[in-house]
Amino acid sequence: MYLNGGTHGGMERVQKFPCLVRRNGSYYMRVRVPKDLVPILKRTELKRSLNTKHFREARSQYQRVYGQLLRQITEARERLTLRATVAPSVADAALQETVRDWFFRVWEQSQRDFERPRSPGAPAPDEMVAQAEMELEALGEGDGSRRTSIRKASPLCRMLSVPT
Repeated sequence: MYLNGGTHGGMERVQKFPCLVRRNGSYYMRVRVPKDLVPILKRTELKRSLNTKHFREARSQYQRVYGQLLRQITEARERLTLRATVAPSVADAALQETVRDWFFRVWEQSQRDFERPRSPGAPAPDEMVAQAEMELEALGEGDGSRRTSIRKASPLCRMLSVPT
């Protein structure tokens, strides 16, 4: 048997067999859980008794039990990865709902503003649309000096306080 002679809390680590320890004469497997998986497994260490006091029997069970403990860690890592891939879709859904709520609030306010009686001297909605179409057409042609003069002359730009 290969004991390194060092004890930790009454446990002796067995050389050449990572995670195999002997405590009070019995053999155990102890595997440290990576920090990022502690919230998933809800412990910092995985332990399993080999139910033997004989090194030869512990050595024969070593690979099987070590594999089981590593499989638990691998499955926890997969669950963590699955959580990471599912989380953005939940956040996307929440974001979409927030945007949808905002849009309908703005839409309803626009509808109320549109239906509200016009102030005296304000252009009718049809006149505003026609003016905007004419200005857009004019903006598409010519140089920048024409755009500035349109902004200065446009009642729509004056009403919206567009800088010239």
